[in-house]
Amino acid sequence: MANFNYLEEIPEFKNFASICIEAEKRWRTDTPVSCVKEIRTALEMAIRWVYHTDIKLISENISQNNLYDLMSNKKFSCIIGTKLTNELHYIRKKGNIATHENGINIDKNVANTCMKYLFNFIQWMEATYCKKHYKKRSFEENSIIDTLSDNLKTIGVAVGGVIAGVIGTVIFSSKNKA
Repeated sequence: MANFNYLEEIPEFKNFASICIEAEKRWRTDTPVSCVKEIRTALEMAIRWVYHTDIKLISENISQNNLYDLMSNKKFSCIIGTKLTNELHYIRKKGNIATHENGINIDKNVANTCMKYLFNFIQWMEATYCKKHYKKRSFEENSIIDTLSDNLKTIGVAVGGVIAGVIGTVIFSSKNKA
């Protein structure tokens, strides 16, 4: 089970559900740098959703604000709290490194941490703004690792089958030549 698939069932989150799901897919199929870039994009979309939804933030002019400005807004920081604020800044900083510094020091562990922090924020959003859909969920790191492992096994079986076919062809061909 993927960590973000349930978002598709929450109509309020339709604007950013697909990008959260895509970020998790990239964890499995692409580079950590690509994954972290996607997580940062998902984060920005989710934060903009909060600004458009929360009565305390609706009056804020966010059309020209970058992610740092949105996250550093005192009203926003007070609403989400220190722990989440720190986690979101971690995603922003790593996303900037992935985008502007050729992904220096962005590895699977960093991508996994960013994904977990995005998950925490989305869970907070659901608990705060979509109570009727809220269900306490835990970040399932194993779902990512299990899927990656399954993909590698499938690739291994396919490669093994190709190698066996090539060896069989070589053996058959050499017997026919003899």
